[in-house]
Amino acid sequence: TLGDFSHKTIALTGTNITLDGSAITGNDIEINNLAFTALKKSVRISYTLKAKNAKETLSVTTTVAQRSP
Repeated sequence: TLGDFSHKTIALTGTNITLDGSAITGNDIEINNLAFTALKKSVRISYTLKAKNAKETLSVTTTVAQRSP
């Protein structure tokens, strides 16, 4: 849930990472892994993006937590 109380869903659909159903990765991007780790009061999301024609990768890790008002 975002600050404006809207909700966003990050998911893996085939080989694309999607945000609310829309792909945020292109056809030339590979997703090497996607992991969800349940923590005591939050969830850690991590994934690695790699361009098919490049040697560089991008590793992303974020933690999502519920906040009490």
